Amino acid sequence: MLTSAEVAFALLLLVGAGLMIRSLTTLLARDLGVRSDGVAVFHIGLSGNRYPTPGDRAAAIERVVMQLRVIPGVVAAGGSTSMPPARMQQGNGFLIEGDPAPKPGQEPSAIYVPATSQFLSALGVPLLNGRMFAGGDDAKAPRVALINRELARRYFANRNPIGVRIRVEDSLRLRTIVGVVGDVPYEGPSAPTRAAIYVPWAQSPFGGAWMAVRASVDPRSLAAPIRDALHRVDPLMNARDLQSLEEMIGDSMVRPRFQTWLLVTFGGLALVLAAVGIYGVVAYSVAQRTAEIGVRLALGAPPRTVIGLVLRRGMLPVVLGLGVGLGAALALSKVMAGLLYEVSPTDGPTFLVTTVLLGTVAASAMYLPALRAARLDPITALRSE
Repeated sequence: MLTSAEVAFALLLLVGAGLMIRSLTTLLARDLGVRSDGVAVFHIGLSGNRYPTPGDRAAAIERVVMQLRVIPGVVAAGGSTSMPPARMQQGNGFLIEGDPAPKPGQEPSAIYVPATSQFLSALGVPLLNGRMFAGGDDAKAPRVALINRELARRYFANRNPIGVRIRVEDSLRLRTIVGVVGDVPYEGPSAPTRAAIYVPWAQSPFGGAWMAVRASVDPRSLAAPIRDALHRVDPLMNARDLQSLEEMIGDSMVRPRFQTWLLVTFGGLALVLAAVGIYGVVAYSVAQRTAEIGVRLALGAPPRTVIGLVLRRGMLPVVLGLGVGLGAALALSKVMAGLLYEVSPTDGPTFLVTTVLLGTVAASAMYLPALRAARLDPITALRSE
């Protein structure tokens, strides 16, 4: 019973570790929709008495962007309310002009991202159709918007969205869609892709902005030039959370990495303890049956028969433990569901591989005592009894 319980517990942990490894591997391979190399990111605040009006905030960001672009080595610079992979400002409902009114509770929604003209270029987000924002898309210009591929796929499957007008809930004015860009996760690397609407910063300024600066040099070397550029705009303006985009993406993976490491560690320890426990139980069993094995050998039983006998009897509690462990893993699958990314908590290959692994380790642990039993000298075994 103890051996079976040990095997069941070890299998439960191994299945969890296997699922987390598959989930983390899938997550690390996910395309975040940006080119993170060579990009420095930071946050600046625009609230308070120095920037009381939307016009003041829009002008401040424009001056910041101009100062950043003249830094040697900078290729593009822009700002937005959100920054991938896990910095999102807000979401909003929207309506498409000409479409029938949605039923209550089924209104379409999207991430709402005010951004300057070069923000998406600085992140390396591709333009799929139409155009990006231009310098002329200011507060006095007609209202325009960009949408991401997910929004175009979901709401414009059989038509071209360019030129279609949409109304975002927080505004009474319609915006014309001028371009379609790639998908970018703003709610976390493991979050599903959501529809997104980008609007020119000058037409919807906020009290703070995430800045992205793409450069042909190491982004870590831009810390001092970026601070100098901000101080030329406002001596009190500071770059908060200044880091490379690669570091920010790496930080967003800390939690899933830790969860995976924890389960892998406990799973490995359980596997080792199960192997040691099975070896000890089988070795003790063989020692108790020395006389019986001696009689079998004296009567002509070949060594392979003795090995098979020991393995068959030793595997009975192991097989029972594997069955209980599989049942427990399936029962606890709902607990794992929230920790996994694009991997089913009842993933068949993971269950199969971990079961075979534990069964193989168990068989290997009892093979050495079985081999010793097969090599017993019958006379010596009988005399010891």
